Amino acid sequence: MRQLDGGSRLPTIVVIPVTSRGTQLKPSQLLAVTLAIVLGSELTFSREAVVAPAAGVEMSTEYLSKVHRSQMPYGRTRAETTYLLMFFSGVTSPRSEIVGARGVAVAAFNAGKAYWFKHPARRREIMLGYGYTEIVIHGKRTTGFEGSLFVPNDQAAQRIWISALDDAKIAVESETGKYLDSVPVKVQGYLSPAGSYGHMGGYDREIFATNISRGGV
Repeated sequence: MRQLDGGSRLPTIVVIPVTSRGTQLKPSQLLAVTLAIVLGSELTFSREAVVAPAAGVEMSTEYLSKVHRSQMPYGRTRAETTYLLMFFSGVTSPRSEIVGARGVAVAAFNAGKAYWFKHPARRREIMLGYGYTEIVIHGKRTTGFEGSLFVPNDQAAQRIWISALDDAKIAVESETGKYLDSVPVKVQGYLSPAGSYGHMGGYDREIFATNISRGGV
């Protein structure tokens, strides 16, 4: 795992899910993406550091070593940060397409998608390398328009945005086509560090689930 200092600056990007399991950009970045699209402005992510797995850093280094500096207008460090952020987006959205981006961002996103399918045995390593924690947790799941809430049984005040990784096993879906309302579930997956996630950044953390089953005891 390596930590990179510095912010990152990306062009306006929209990731379009191809399947219902496709996620967009990291949920913590969705508000910035929305504002950039609406305002037609350049998208900027201010970060003190990016934590990334060795595999991502190695791929970033190899790719950027072949890129002319004209394709890195904000410098090598920001280009590397961009690569690592978009590589993660590709890993967690392997059936999605990306529009409105170019250069480093597109290359990294596609590399992440390819990595997901080519290295299934290393998916856990990648998630942990980005600072996520492997968990098994019980709680209640609620879904709605632009909402995907999970509340742990032992932390009622916690709001967690929940998404499913591409190969996730989901046994809890609405049988009527309506939204779920505080359905008890058991979730296995990867929990993010504390921050702002989900729609409009309104969630404390996010979980990328590998398994969602009934039973929140």
